[in-house]
Amino acid sequence: MHSSAMPHAEQVSSLTDRFSNFYQQLSIAASDLNAASDGLSEPINALDQVLKNLNLGISMFNDNYTSRPTTIRFPGSGLI
Repeated sequence: MHSSAMPHAEQVSSLTDRFSNFYQQLSIAASDLNAASDGLSEPINALDQVLKNLNLGISMFNDNYTSRPTTIRFPGSGLI
């Protein structure tokens, strides 16, 4: 019986090693993704500030939180 327990223990060890490796890779990928999104946020925030400074009066909304495109309304000029 002891010999039949060894393959099971080796399988568990192999699975644990594979999970640990996957987790490390996922952690690195998450860090890279966060860095990339931070890099994209900077120019978007700069553009947002420029638009705010222009005081254009643009309001945006997304109907019912669906995947439909965002509607932009300019006060007094209807929909665009």
